[in-house]
Amino acid sequence: MMKLKIVLLTFVIFIFLHKNTYATFSIDTDLARVDFGLMSSGDVKDNVPWQGVTVKCTSDQGNPWDLRIRMDSPFTHENNPSSIIANDRFWWYGANTTGLGTLITSQSDFSVERIVYQAPMGEGTAGINVGIRFKLAVPPNAQSGRYAATIILTMIE
Repeated sequence: MMKLKIVLLTFVIFIFLHKNTYATFSIDTDLARVDFGLMSSGDVKDNVPWQGVTVKCTSDQGNPWDLRIRMDSPFTHENNPSSIIANDRFWWYGANTTGLGTLITSQSDFSVERIVYQAPMGEGTAGINVGIRFKLAVPPNAQSGRYAATIILTMIE
């Protein structure tokens, strides 16, 4: 059985502000890369990484805000861009938070942008942590080789 090397290479961070707001947001992750290791066609890996990716979010205004997550493109084979693992075979879920807001803990795929965490009024000035874990199901007919994708995190008021 041929093995696939699945690597989530990077996190890209965007910060958007409401039109009439002068808030300053910051997002930082403790890991810049998540590695699923060797997987075979048909394999499923969950709780990756086991400790979660910690996303630290801060806001200087204390207004309610959302942390959102998305992927612009699926896992793509490094030597054959037509060989992909579709976004609906890759899931994320909130693992933990130091905040008092709403953490989405149900598994959601990357078919659309989704809210990970909703902060209430007054939260985030000291910074809160949101832990995120991932799950991947490799299709049965996946080409062997190395695959990569980029996750985009956005903080918006």
